[in-house]
Amino acid sequence: MKVLTLPNLIPLALAGSSMSADEIQASFDCVKATTHRKKTICSSMHLAKLDIRLAVAYKKVRQETDRVKLAIIKASQR
Repeated sequence: MKVLTLPNLIPLALAGSSMSADEIQASFDCVKATTHRKKTICSSMHLAKLDIRLAVAYKKVRQETDRVKLAIIKASQR
């Protein structure tokens, strides 16, 4: 299974359409986006949809993973 990371997804933003933050729904509130990464996701409908898919998959992994393994996963993301 290929892991989707933000650096892998950013080139896909070029194919997305530009819309305002209040028109695009990601897994977080785009109106409150302050980081470059979040603003990039919120600038592309395509990236926002991928962000939602990633958030759903991550939630599923969190629900199906024991606490020790989950701590390892979280630590590897920092």
